[in-house]
Order: sequence, then structure tokens, then C-alpha cells
Amino acid sequence: MAYHWGFAVYDEKGNEVPQIEVAPGTQVTLEILAGASLDHDAHHEMMERTIEAWADNTEYGGKPAMELHELMEEAEAAGLNDHLVTIAAFGVSVLTDHESSEPVRVTFVADQTGTFDIRCMGLCGWGHQFMVLEGGLVVG
Repeated sequence: MAYHWGFAVYDEKGNEVPQIEVAPGTQVTLEILAGASLDHDAHHEMMERTIEAWADNTEYGGKPAMELHELMEEAEAAGLNDHLVTIAAFGVSVLTDHESSEPVRVTFVADQTGTFDIRCMGLCGWGHQFMVLEGGLVVG
């Protein structure tokens, strides 16, 4: 799931996990959902997760919680609700659809071993530059 300048990864049973781990040669199917497509309570939870992780953190610009909340609302008002989720090494590039509760699916073969980042490559507001899940995909 791509949400306010962050990612949440879930396994096939719906449990949140820190990363996707697969064996080399595995056919991987990702189901990618924009956090903005969630119901109000779940969307609010994702906003709070971002604020909790980022508030006053100098690594992410040192913004106070209230300012982060305002920046998220500004991004939504400007229509910056979708993310271009990419895993460059595998040619994965998927645009989320915040108006749909159905995930966008992409399938690829994990034919390279190593640790790969998952990034948003579409402009999604102030925090876009920080929207990287380092080591989000591990093939090995």
C-alpha cells in the first residue's frame, strides 16, 4: 500500500511485514493500493502513521506534526493522491488509483538476486522525495 509518503507491505494473509521476500525465479504478483482509496478511518490511520514517523525528524525535514498534517491535506486538495510505485530493477512501474478500492496488479519474475528499493516516482506532494521503502524487496 502506498500512502502519504510511505509504504505498508502485507503478506498473502493480510499481515503487515517489513519487506517482500521471494526466492530467485519466483513469479511475483503485487497488488498495489493507494491509501487515499481506503475508508475514512483507515486513511486517517495512515496519515497518523506518517505524522508519528516524521514529526520533528530531521531526516525528513524536521517538520512539526501540525505542519505535516497541513501538507498532507494540501497534497490531497491539489489532487496528489496517487503514487507511481516502482521497482526499477524489474521494470515495475504502477500508477495507483485512489478512486478505486480495487488494487492495481502487476506481475513480474524476480530474476535477479539482491535487495531492491520500492519507490514512488510520481509527484505526490511535499514528502515525495522521502517515499522510499529501502530493501522493500529481497530476492535470495
